[in-house]
Amino acid sequence: MKKKKKIPSSNSKQIPPPPKKQKSRPRKNITYLFSLFGIIVLTAFIYLPALKNGLTNWDDKTYLLENEYLYQFGWDRIKFFWTNFYFANYHPLTMLTYQIEFHFNELDPWIYHFNNLLLHLFNIIWVYALINYLTKNKLITVIVTALFAVHPMHVESVAWAAERKDVLYTFFFLPALLFYLKYMENNKYNLSYLMLSFFLFVLALLSKSAAVVLPVVFLLMDFYKSRKIEKRLVIEKLPFFILSVVFGILAVKAQNTSNAIADFDTFTFMQRVMFACYGLCVYVFKLFIPINQSNFYPYPFINREGFMANFLEGNLLPDFFFFTPLIVIAALVLVFMTLKKTKKVVFGVAFFVINVALVLQFVSVGNALMAERYTYVSYIGIFLIIGWLVNWLITHTQKSKKAVGKALLIVLIGWGVFLCWKTSQRIPVWKDSGTLWTDFIKKFPEVHHGYVNRGSHWIKYNQYEKALKDFNMSIQLDPTYAKTYTNRGNILSIYNRHEEALKDYTKAIELNSGYFDAYFNRAICYSMKQEFNNAFKDYDKALEIKPDNVKIHMNRAYTYVQVKEFEKAIKDCNVVLAVNPKNGNCYFYRALAYHQKNEFNKAIQDYTNAIQLNTSAPAAYYNRSIAYNSLGNYKQALQDALKAKQLGQAVSENYIEQIKAQI
Repeated sequence: MKKKKKIPSSNSKQIPPPPKKQKSRPRKNITYLFSLFGIIVLTAFIYLPALKNGLTNWDDKTYLLENEYLYQFGWDRIKFFWTNFYFANYHPLTMLTYQIEFHFNELDPWIYHFNNLLLHLFNIIWVYALINYLTKNKLITVIVTALFAVHPMHVESVAWAAERKDVLYTFFFLPALLFYLKYMENNKYNLSYLMLSFFLFVLALLSKSAAVVLPVVFLLMDFYKSRKIEKRLVIEKLPFFILSVVFGILAVKAQNTSNAIADFDTFTFMQRVMFACYGLCVYVFKLFIPINQSNFYPYPFINREGFMANFLEGNLLPDFFFFTPLIVIAALVLVFMTLKKTKKVVFGVAFFVINVALVLQFVSVGNALMAERYTYVSYIGIFLIIGWLVNWLITHTQKSKKAVGKALLIVLIGWGVFLCWKTSQRIPVWKDSGTLWTDFIKKFPEVHHGYVNRGSHWIKYNQYEKALKDFNMSIQLDPTYAKTYTNRGNILSIYNRHEEALKDYTKAIELNSGYFDAYFNRAICYSMKQEFNNAFKDYDKALEIKPDNVKIHMNRAYTYVQVKEFEKAIKDCNVVLAVNPKNGNCYFYRALAYHQKNEFNKAIQDYTNAIQLNTSAPAAYYNRSIAYNSLGNYKQALQDALKAKQLGQAVSENYIEQIKAQI
């Protein structure tokens, strides 16, 4: 007989099956956080050589090396940058960071590079947080963050001290986007997030005017999140757009102070379209294949003769420029076709275009057709598309597409290694002006800019023959560039070829009647020739052009000493020392004036100040010795005379013996 199965009664308790083990989500999050940590460590390691780089003559000169407003840290100096344009820009927060750094470290390049790198590392964290919040996908987040961190097109923004404004405005721009997303989350519209976003927007604008596009990116976020067009959507952005307009007007006014914006009739409408399309194409190309990088990309009309007229009359653009509008139109059509299936491609491309649109040279600003620093934020859009594509393929249900995704991920890792290598190769290019412009000359040997700027670098290291060779080459390539004549004139003055130098300065003034450096250096040259009336005329003209420039007062003070107008010399020195109390040369010139007036105690004090600022100043020791001798302090006079002789000053034995006799 078969045994009957027992049917459990309704009262009997059933033992539930053991729960399935679920993957630990916190452990997965920790893994991705370790990925972020790894990206930061890798980036810091790659950029470590940048901390040994110096400062260049490519904007570092104006922002740091010759910026007299950094010399004293106080409210008046801080106020200057908040109430004035500087170097055709308005970014007072950026200048404040320089003021703080200079106050503690003066011109030690390390601190400027260190803080740029530190800001870049913080920006990596912001990219991670923003993309993670936007996509809710860790793989996409890691891909975008890694590409942002190590891409060689970002080296210019990080390794160039004068490009602080890029990494600084991004430090506020990205969290402003993040908090706007938080504001929109689940239609809660928490105003505290929007207010925080607005505050960060203000800080970004005060760092760089490129941040004006933020409210447009907000609209793009609305599109991506499928927000309905309603009253709230418009009203919440009005303060942002108003601020964008205000800072946009400030940016245009600032650029106009140096005539950086070309007149609209300089190029035809079609030429401007081709410039913009060419920029878009090259930026995308260099994202994938970052080769032939340069700190400066000249307009294509700069040829061996250097004359713009032929370009404007005819059509000297390379053939590729004519195809770029067609390439851009075709690409945009393909992008919009993807809207049928996803918004992601349109979002990524639009993010890229919005953030690079203002610098595509449709409105020509400056002498460069494009610049690598403009990709710092904009590339995030294309990186997103790459991340979305890889993730879509890897998570696809079809095995074939999943296999393609895995293969693409392997290729992406290999490409990432290549990018790291390219970045490590690019960083030493920014070591100094010599390496920077030698690299440029390799890429553009027929463009004069490289030679004139490298020549200026050779002067700094007293390599005058190399400098003269570069200046001659620059004039051969472009005989209409005033700066080259002025720089060559400086070399000729050093060689005491004053007549030739004066011809070069005068030629520079003929080419540019408002060129400060030409008047200033010609004044020095006239002074060296003892043609003092002509020197004072040029000093006065230089002061008309730059009334706040203290170099004029310092050099004119020495000329006043030469013509024995001591009170005027002292007055000029006082102007300089009020701005820069650490100017040793100016203390020396004022000491000479006091000395000639027989005010020996004042002269001794200024000689002492000069020596404290430069302990190897033999002329200051020798002159102080004479002043002490005049006051009867023979012991100190002898000590200074011997020190001056030790440092190489010509001190006669008769003078030393006379002092010893007095002792």
